[in-house]
Amino acid sequence: MANILSFRRNKLLFVLTLLCSLTLSLVGGLSAHASAADCDDNAIIKCGFSSPADFKRTVLNNDSGNGHKDLPAIYAHYGLEPADYDRFVTSAKAGTAYKDGRIVVGGQTVATNAKSIGRLKSYQGSNPFAVTINGNTYWGNTNDQAFASNSLPVTVLFNDRGVMQFAVIDSCGNPAFGTNLVPTYSCDKLHKQAVDGQPGTFRFTTDASAANNAKIVKMVYHNLGIICS
Repeated sequence: MANILSFRRNKLLFVLTLLCSLTLSLVGGLSAHASAADCDDNAIIKCGFSSPADFKRTVLNNDSGNGHKDLPAIYAHYGLEPADYDRFVTSAKAGTAYKDGRIVVGGQTVATNAKSIGRLKSYQGSNPFAVTINGNTYWGNTNDQAFASNSLPVTVLFNDRGVMQFAVIDSCGNPAFGTNLVPTYSCDKLHKQAVDGQPGTFRFTTDASAANNAKIVKMVYHNLGIICS
């Protein structure tokens, strides 16, 4: 990415500050999936939830619908603390978890190698793994083993850096998780070139890069040095 500016100055050192905006911040609205409910004993929340607000109510009531009182502990283990509940309601995005291990939001892959956990070992396919939370054992597996269908709707909350913080399957309340894609950007180089016929005037070209759902939207120059952020 290049940004060209001309300056007529004696001091030729400039600060370059990169302000990044994530493509995910522009994606759609809040989560609003319609999906078939899983009303079995493997579900963390029996029959799942209809909206982020419904999810919050269920977790605050701490009633799984199938005889368990463990919801806040499970979700905190996978990244959703009570302090995050309100933000989950206002900011969570609708996404899709695929059998091939991708979690996708708004056409962007935000995690790979996805897995989920449930309550019953028998629902997890071959070679499931066990997870112990507050003395209770849960069972999970990779999506290719645990999913009967090709994909399932999920609701995803991102942190302030655009990284997936928490994901949950709508139809059953089972947490989903994997290898998160971390948006990155960098200030690569600031070029200075004298402008022909204009003594003391220079043209500056900025090289910068962004990846994993990040994009650079603004560059700011100051006469203090070169700093990237």
